[in-house]
Amino acid sequence: MPPQITCPAAVSQINDVRVAAGRAGRTAPRFGLNGFLIARDTEAEARHTLREIVVKADSDAPEGFGAALKQAGRSTADGKGMWQDSTFEDLVQYNDGFGTGLIGTPEQIA
Repeated sequence: MPPQITCPAAVSQINDVRVAAGRAGRTAPRFGLNGFLIARDTEAEARHTLREIVVKADSDAPEGFGAALKQAGRSTADGKGMWQDSTFEDLVQYNDGFGTGLIGTPEQIA
């Protein structure tokens, strides 16, 4: 069984593609996700590592990338695109790499 996706932007986009495929009489494609994980012995350690990554990030890169994505999203059918709600923390790893929520102990992530 595939893992349960909980990232709201990803879930919304996957659902939109499935609906569009169904309307066109097609089978929905498979999906891939750009997810980065942080696994540590405890969830607190993993969250601490994420905070360190965010604090040490070159803020210009994620902020510039986020602004470009949000501008591009305005041309989509819904007027926002899939990254409109992305935070700085999400964009430290491009394409919402940490937005997938794969942060915690190996057991939690699995």
